[in-house]
Amino acid sequence: MKLEQHLVFNIPPKPASRPRVTRFGTYYSKTYTNYKKDMQQLIDKMRIDKYYGLIRVSMKFYMPIPKAVSKKKRLEMDGLYCDVGGDIDNLQKAVYDALNTIAWSDDKQIVSIGKIDKVYSVNPRTEITVEEIFMR
Repeated sequence: MKLEQHLVFNIPPKPASRPRVTRFGTYYSKTYTNYKKDMQQLIDKMRIDKYYGLIRVSMKFYMPIPKAVSKKKRLEMDGLYCDVGGDIDNLQKAVYDALNTIAWSDDKQIVSIGKIDKVYSVNPRTEITVEEIFMR
């Protein structure tokens, strides 16, 4: 028996940023900090089960289509793979940071990464599937 949950976050994906270090301390960009807060608020409203065992995570990032693209071209681009909007590993890291200690106890529980895609969409969002892996 495997426990699996599919989560949908209806906010545009944002990549994790590098920490900025000054003599006054370390901080992250405002857009990244706001993205993490928004993700955490949405997960609190979902009331999902927290994972304590080993897990596999799959993600699909639906990136916004650039505003300069015509309406006709937008419909053609919807669902095509995307090469803008940040590196896929930074998008993935942002999700791990946002959901750490909320959806799972610690991100070291993630022992398997499923398929991760980044595509254009007229409805930007992030879809995550979390699946508990049971040891034999």
